[in-house]
Amino acid sequence: VEQLASPPSVKGDLYKLLGNLKTTEAALLPPTEEVKGEPYRFTVAPRLTLHVRHRTKYFEIPIDLEKAFIFTDNGTPTGECARTLRELAKSANNVDFTVITGHLQRHDFSNWISATFKDSDLANVVRKLESQHSKDVTVSMFSEKLSAEIEKIYNHSSELI
Repeated sequence: VEQLASPPSVKGDLYKLLGNLKTTEAALLPPTEEVKGEPYRFTVAPRLTLHVRHRTKYFEIPIDLEKAFIFTDNGTPTGECARTLRELAKSANNVDFTVITGHLQRHDFSNWISATFKDSDLANVVRKLESQHSKDVTVSMFSEKLSAEIEKIYNHSSELI
């Protein structure tokens, strides 16, 4: 804080440091002995967990219809869509297996989760499930496992289906 109130020549260096920080960096401005009163630049570690408030939000609060997952059969909408992860789990159990198969083969579920909710952990799990179950023989198991993974990651009990 003292440095921000300093003469322009001192402030210039600080503004330069702060202005050049990357989005993964921060600066500590303590007047401590360890950093000799100089600003200390460091890299911020990535979050290890989701924001708890987002868990409920993604699970229960509908996103805009324009961002909804639209179930299609060879490019034709079936009339079924999902605007929450809860709806995705329910709908995946209700639509025809041929519809699910097409979405599995294109990795539509994992791509939607990644793009819409920015949840790379769940998207990666779902991507593996899509690859494992993209054959008609195991498509029915996919819907069950999708529901189980959403429940496990978002900590909701049997409210899914």
